[in-house]
Amino acid sequence: MNIKSQPSLKTATTSLLMRAIFSLLLFAACYLFLYLKIPQYLLYQEQYQLFLFTGDYFLERISVPGGFADWLSEFVVQFYYMPICGAALAALLLTMSQVFLGLACRRCALADAVYALSALPSVMLIGAMGDENVLLSATVALMLGMLFLMLDSFRRPASVVADTLMMIAGFAILYWLAGGVAFVFVVASGILRRRFWVAPAVLAIGCGGVWISRMLWFDQYPLVRLLHGLNYYRVPEMYPPLLYAVAAVAALLPALTCLNVRKSKAYFYIAAGVVALFAVVWIPGCFDDDKSRVFAYDSLVRQGRWNDIIERGKKERPTDDFSLQAINLALGMTGTLTESMFQYPQTGQDGLIGGMSRLDNTSQLVTAEAIYRIGLTNIAFSTAFDLQESIMNDRKSGRLMKRLAECMIIKGEYKVAAKYIAMLRKSLFYSDWARNAEKLLGDDSAVEAHPVYGPMRKNAFSKVGFYDSSQLEKIFAMLAFDSQGSNNLALQYFAAAAMLKGDLPTLAGVYNSMDGMFGEARLPRHVQEALAMYWTFGHDSFDGIPFPLGAEVKQQTAALARAAMQSPDNPSAWEAAAPGSFGVYFLNMQRKSMKKAPSTQAYQQTHE
Repeated sequence: MNIKSQPSLKTATTSLLMRAIFSLLLFAACYLFLYLKIPQYLLYQEQYQLFLFTGDYFLERISVPGGFADWLSEFVVQFYYMPICGAALAALLLTMSQVFLGLACRRCALADAVYALSALPSVMLIGAMGDENVLLSATVALMLGMLFLMLDSFRRPASVVADTLMMIAGFAILYWLAGGVAFVFVVASGILRRRFWVAPAVLAIGCGGVWISRMLWFDQYPLVRLLHGLNYYRVPEMYPPLLYAVAAVAALLPALTCLNVRKSKAYFYIAAGVVALFAVVWIPGCFDDDKSRVFAYDSLVRQGRWNDIIERGKKERPTDDFSLQAINLALGMTGTLTESMFQYPQTGQDGLIGGMSRLDNTSQLVTAEAIYRIGLTNIAFSTAFDLQESIMNDRKSGRLMKRLAECMIIKGEYKVAAKYIAMLRKSLFYSDWARNAEKLLGDDSAVEAHPVYGPMRKNAFSKVGFYDSSQLEKIFAMLAFDSQGSNNLALQYFAAAAMLKGDLPTLAGVYNSMDGMFGEARLPRHVQEALAMYWTFGHDSFDGIPFPLGAEVKQQTAALARAAMQSPDNPSAWEAAAPGSFGVYFLNMQRKSMKKAPSTQAYQQTHE
């Protein structure tokens, strides 16, 4: 071996090692962030698609420009069902994009620095995940575009005509596979091959080809959507500027290869530091805390992790309706809704079950879950159906499809259930459930013996009814009585709805007419508090009250009455007298509705 070549070999080995370590660190950082910090975003994406292992599904996807990237991204997103796996695959795609772009720019003095800077588009895409409508198709498309760019970089220098023809061919193939990222490939390839005037010509030809294809085959899509990509963003009428910025960085980063500077390892470390600093500053600002919390509660509700929801609620004490819906459902599922709900900052009935004021996909998911659990099976089915049909990019949902099938099994509509189950059998993570559910079809005795569907069929409302969010307490009361005492969740929700509305006469009337229907167990703590307060409206003492109240509740009610009389405009004094009680909530509700201190005349001081 030539002794003079040894330093060069050592330098190349060092450079290769630095690049490998950098890419491994990028993969690890992406994986840890996706899995540990935002797993709820992964689950959110998974629940709005249903990947099917069928030829028809594949052909349907690849029948439009960019369809292969969309198909491949949906294949990956199905693994978001298990965030530990889905995060690894997403991190791999992001790292591959970086590696391909870095290798494409390898023939320059700043090769090592550009290799580090090639992580910028991937870092920007992680930040873009903060917008839940940015689909993984954008990441897959970028990866395919950078793969084409890397492969093109291995091609030997050729004439202008040959380079032009190769660019056109690359654009056509890549555009059909991955969509608008083909324009990024043309610009980057033109820079790397120093064909600065060829690239604009190819771009013009590409735009013309897209326009012609729209006129001939895809006139249902606006031209601008065909140009930037059909499936990078879930909302068809919108396209975030951030995705344009990602495309611009990926297309123009190869311009650094035009710089003629002296080689130095320092450039690599500076570039790596810039990427790290950008990631630390950029990514956290892309994720909204309120949205992250909503997605987290939704994912916990989906998994039935009721105790985890309660513990999270104790730490965070959220005040938004969506989070409170999840907490209240978790309390109901653990049988403690009317025992401890006012230990959380309740906001009214919308914090129990959402009304018609919020009709977006996310906020209605927990509402749909509560309606299903309570026993309004027909309403749960129609809600799930509407939610699936309102997915902006016309996809199906594995989560909602499963719920549709469950509702039909409970209702005994086996032919309809079979339709949904047949589709779920062609998926990966829902196929086991579908095969087990298929065994229940047509077998009423098996359904009635099922540990989940049996009780739910028994508790389901037996009459045809309509869901009126303004009459929640009455709907839940009918459910509780219709089940002959077996639907304890409906009873809890009735009491909670009545208390949150301040409808104490209805609460007292229903509990007075139960006549032991729900057993001889003591009244829940908050129900006792509400009945005690209602009694004080017309009585000076608790003598003769028809409800069994605990001594502590009576004492607390008396203390709250004194605090309301002595401090009529001081909620802190009320809270100190009766912490975490219904009475404090009721006084605050009255105070807000009147926009002044509540009248204390109705709250007579009670005496033991």
